[in-house]
Amino acid sequence: MAFRALTPAAMLAISMLALAQSQRWPDALRAADAQSDPLARSRARVEVFYAAGDLPGALREAHTGLGVAREDPILLRRACQLSTALRIPELAEEYAGRLAHSVAMGDPDPVKGGWWRGEANALEREVRELTRREGQLERAARRARATSLGVLGALFLALIALARTR
Repeated sequence: MAFRALTPAAMLAISMLALAQSQRWPDALRAADAQSDPLARSRARVEVFYAAGDLPGALREAHTGLGVAREDPILLRRACQLSTALRIPELAEEYAGRLAHSVAMGDPDPVKGGWWRGEANALEREVRELTRREGQLERAARRARATSLGVLGALFLALIALARTR
C-alpha cells in the first residue's frame, strides 16, 4: 500500500483537532473560520464547539451548516447525536430520518455505505429509546400531578368536613 500525502484540507483538520484538544478554543475557532468552503467551515466549527463542550452551540452550528448542505451525512450525524444528548427527541427524530435518507441515497462504496448504514441504524435506535423514555417521563409527571391534585382535593374536603363538625 502506497503512502499518500495529506491534502491541505486534511492537514488543516488535523491542526484544528490538535488546537481543540489542547483547549486553545479561540485558535481552533479561527482556524475553522479560515476554511474557504462553507461546508468544511461548518463541519469544523461544529467539532470545535463539540470539543469545547458547548453542545447547544455545536447543534446550532450543525443546523446552520445543514442550511448549506441539507443532506450532508457528517453534519446530520453530529446533529442527531447532539439533539439526542440534549434530550430533544423531536429534533433527534428529524435528523435521524434525514440521515437515514441521506445514507440510503449516498456512497455506493459497500464499506463506507455499510458503515454509514450501521451508524444511521444505531442513531435511530438511540432516538427511539430517547423518545420512549421521554414519553415515560411525561406520563409519570402527569400521574404525579394528578395524584398531587387528588391529595390536595382530599385534604381540602377533609378540612371542610372538620370545619363543619365544630
